[in-house]
Amino acid sequence: MNVIVFWVCVAIAAVVYAVIIWSLVAYRKTKKQEASFHKNTATEIAWTVIPLVIIIAMTIPAAKVLTRLYKGEIEVEIKGESGEAESMQVEHVEQQQQQIALK
Repeated sequence: MNVIVFWVCVAIAAVVYAVIIWSLVAYRKTKKQEASFHKNTATEIAWTVIPLVIIIAMTIPAAKVLTRLYKGEIEVEIKGESGEAESMQVEHVEQQQQQIALK
């Protein structure tokens, strides 16, 4: 999951930087050509909606994982200095569950 999100972020960054560099070259001051984005409603809506969709697409899976972790459905593997792995639930999550149960 984290690797997929990482590569999505890398792809988004690559596209953004490519557009920035293209804009710098295409609309540099020496060409006397101005960009006309200010009154282009479609462009303004696009660069508002697209980031919103990306954030929602990344938030939903992250919220699912955090909810499962909070409920104690996910076990965390912790390796000590001896190199032995132990499978245990996070104590903090259990404490939070107990606190909620008391409310």
